[in-house]
Amino acid sequence: MSSENDFEVFKRELFRLVDAFHKNINHYKEEGYVESSLRNDFLNPFWRALGWDVENRAGLPQPLREVQL
Repeated sequence: MSSENDFEVFKRELFRLVDAFHKNINHYKEEGYVESSLRNDFLNPFWRALGWDVENRAGLPQPLREVQL
């Protein structure tokens, strides 16, 4: 992230994620809430907000990707 504007965008997304978590905390504590859902609901949006190319939108081969899965 290079500018203060980027930081403000990140902060808004972080607050949105935290708010969503708090509003639905009982659901997230249920046994049926699985790791893949956590990744889709919170982790990927968090990394995207930091500017990471989580979905490999750049179309790079595995060794050159920013995010290694």
